[in-house]
Amino acid sequence: MSFKQPKSPLLTLAMLLLLPAIGSAQCPNVKIVEGEHGDTIVTCANPQITLHADAFITTQHFNGNYLVESIPYDPPEPFTAGIHLPLSIDDVWDSQGGLDIDFPFQFFGVTQTHVFMAANGLVSFNSSITAGQASGYAWDTYYPINPSPSNPSGFPWPNSILGVASDMDPAYIPASESNRRGVFKYSGGEVPCRHITVSWNEVPVFGHSSEQATYNCTHQVVLYEGTNVIEVHVKKHRSYGTASGGTKSAIGIINADGTSAFMAPGRNPFQTPRSEEHTS
Repeated sequence: MSFKQPKSPLLTLAMLLLLPAIGSAQCPNVKIVEGEHGDTIVTCANPQITLHADAFITTQHFNGNYLVESIPYDPPEPFTAGIHLPLSIDDVWDSQGGLDIDFPFQFFGVTQTHVFMAANGLVSFNSSITAGQASGYAWDTYYPINPSPSNPSGFPWPNSILGVASDMDPAYIPASESNRRGVFKYSGGEVPCRHITVSWNEVPVFGHSSEQATYNCTHQVVLYEGTNVIEVHVKKHRSYGTASGGTKSAIGIINADGTSAFMAPGRNPFQTPRSEEHTS
């Protein structure tokens, strides 16, 4: 899934042609389609060539509105890229205190400088979070994601990305696999096309400690410099089936005061049978 601003207007390139621009998450690129006009050399007899471009939606043009789109499954980084977070306790935010964002990134039109991540699939810009703080777990009372019973004027988990919000428990990860399984944070790319990824790699589903080898989730949230695009790539998802809350999951984003949210179609909430894997 991708959360991005609506497509930008037309773009002029090298004073040759007026081209429709496609909003791109990563760096813009311009390419010549060979053979479209025969010789691609610009001469007096052949003064124009056709260029195809992916437009770069800059921070300055972002207005805080979002389009939610399905995208090809193509995570930009391995799910184990970056720093392995010491998240070995159920239902908590990262004890390292998250990650500084080294580039301007706007979330609902507000520039963010720091991001927090939780074991349960949450990424948040909420400055009130403290390292190691409880993140909550019994979310079934909130699904579908609407203003919650405890907060009827707003959505739960304000100023956050749900990608995928699900009741996972990294405490089930065997010690022999603790280096490659769990939650990872990563900063990559080069100016002006940097990105941050938060990845959950084979994190077990709560209530299935004995089945953790198969009942686990793998997905990645990506934040892009310049475009403010948010991507969610889901390789594998399981919703657990015990009786005490947390049997559902959701993908979406919620604004700072919890009064507005954009949820992925068909993912608010969703559950998965034991044999099903999702790639989106």
